[in-house]
Amino acid sequence: MAAAVAASPAARPQPEVAPRRTSSRYKEGTRVLLTSKTRRGANDSYVWIKADVYRTEETSRGTAIRMREVGGRGEKFKVVPRETNTLPHGQPGVHLVWDVSKKAPEGFGDNMIASVMSFMTPRELSAFLPDHPTIRHAALYQQTHIAIDSSSPAERQFWEDTTSEGASRLGKRLVDLTALTIAQPLGDLSWCVDKMCCVIEGHAEGRRKARKEAGPDQMDDGSLEIIKFTTAISTRSSTDGRRPSAPPPPTLDDLEVGDDDDNEEEEEEDGLTPTPTTLHALKTVTGADGPHGVIADREWVMPALATVQQEGWSARQLGGFIKSSKSLQHVGG
Repeated sequence: MAAAVAASPAARPQPEVAPRRTSSRYKEGTRVLLTSKTRRGANDSYVWIKADVYRTEETSRGTAIRMREVGGRGEKFKVVPRETNTLPHGQPGVHLVWDVSKKAPEGFGDNMIASVMSFMTPRELSAFLPDHPTIRHAALYQQTHIAIDSSSPAERQFWEDTTSEGASRLGKRLVDLTALTIAQPLGDLSWCVDKMCCVIEGHAEGRRKARKEAGPDQMDDGSLEIIKFTTAISTRSSTDGRRPSAPPPPTLDDLEVGDDDDNEEEEEEDGLTPTPTTLHALKTVTGADGPHGVIADREWVMPALATVQQEGWSARQLGGFIKSSKSLQHVGG
C-alpha cells in the first residue's frame, strides 16, 4: 500500500510546544521492535529486530531513547520519538490518504509477523501457528530468552509431553538464544533437566550451522550467556499426575515431523565421532541445586564461564563442570 500526504498550502501558525514528558512506554528494560540500520541476509535488506531500552535522557528536542539490539549484531540506536501537538480547532492539519486498491505481494509482512510472534513461548507458538511452520520457525529463530516453565498447567504439560528429540530440534531453531530459565515444580528438582540439556545442545549445533552459513564476520561463535534454575512454587510437582482439562496444543514432535534434517543425516553417515558441545558465550549459571549436578556429565566446553552459583554438587561434578573455563571468577556453594 502507498501513503500520500495532503497539506494545505496556507501558512500554518506554529503552536506553542507543550512540555514533554518521558513516556512510560520507554522505561529502561522495555523491549521494542524496530528495523535494523544495516542491510542483512541473502536479500541484503533491512530486517525487523528486537532491542532493549538501556537508557533514556532528556534533550531539548524531547526524550532520547537509547536501545541495544538483543542478540545478532548488537546494533545500538538513539531515537527521539516525535510528539504531535493538537492544532487549535479549525486550523488545517495533515491528512493521510491510503491507496487500498493495490494488493500486497505474496508473503508481505511475514518477517514482521514472525518478529511479533517471537515474543510468544514455544507452547503458544505451537498452539497459534500449527499450520504455519515458516512463520513459526522464523519466530523461534529470533527468540533470545526461553523458559522451560512449570508455573501453569498448560506450560507444564507441554514440556512434559516434549521428547528429548523434540527439545533438541527446538534448540536448533533458537540460534540467537541468550538466556534460558528452567522454572521447576517445588520438590521436583529433576523436572525436565534432561530436556533443558537437549535444548541447550540443540541450540549450540543450530548456532554453529547458522554461523557457517552467515559467515564468521556476520555472527559470533555463541550467544547463550545465562542459565538460571528457579522454582515455580505456585505449581505442584509433575508426579501428582494432574492434567489441565483443556485440550493440549500440538507437541513439538507433532509439529516438527516432516522438517528436513538433511544435514544431520549427512553427518551421521560420515561416521564422525561427535564433538563435545561448546557454549562459547556462556558466562553465568545460577540457582543450581544438588540434582542439577547431572549437567556436569554433559561435558560442555565453556571457555567464557565466569560465575557458578550452586549448592550440593560433589567435588567431582563441580570440578568437571568448570574445568573448561578460562574466565572463572566466582563459584558459590
